[in-house]
Amino acid sequence: MTSAVFSGLRSLANSEPDPVFPSADSLAVQALNLDAGLTAEQAAEILSRPLFWQSRRPLVPPPKVVAKPKPKAPKKLKGVVLMGVYGAGDGLGLIATVDGVFSRISKGQSVKGWKFSDYEDGAAVFVSGGKKSVLPLELTAPSVKIVAVPKANNSLAKESIEANSPEEDGGGGLTFGGSSK
Repeated sequence: MTSAVFSGLRSLANSEPDPVFPSADSLAVQALNLDAGLTAEQAAEILSRPLFWQSRRPLVPPPKVVAKPKPKAPKKLKGVVLMGVYGAGDGLGLIATVDGVFSRISKGQSVKGWKFSDYEDGAAVFVSGGKKSVLPLELTAPSVKIVAVPKANNSLAKESIEANSPEEDGGGGLTFGGSSK
């Protein structure tokens, strides 16, 4: 009896659904026209639904961004020679020759298209169009003339040294601007 119940349950569990056969029109073969080109509608449909793209939407190129041309910085500060610096902070300024003419340049003032912005490490910093130009301070020799002392006769030099020696004055060294007596 148990074997009969088992076989009945087995037959119910193993029952498969009835097969579904394809419809007759799906099996009909259509003639292919490979020589005929695509119509405009067919081409637009293919382009609007790309086969291998996940979204199945056409690629929309990003809008072209036209870069604004940067204003070109003027050429280097030719003809400008930094002679000196005055003031500090907002009162900072330069003394310079611009094409041979002495002039004062205040902080923020423009010279030949370059704006004076700062003075650091012995050089003036000018900016223009996002670029930076550094103009060093021209170091010049002092305007002092050194005159060579003519060589005197050795006998005259000895006499003058002995006459002015501190031992005779009773002093104990050099004095400036007078004697120590």
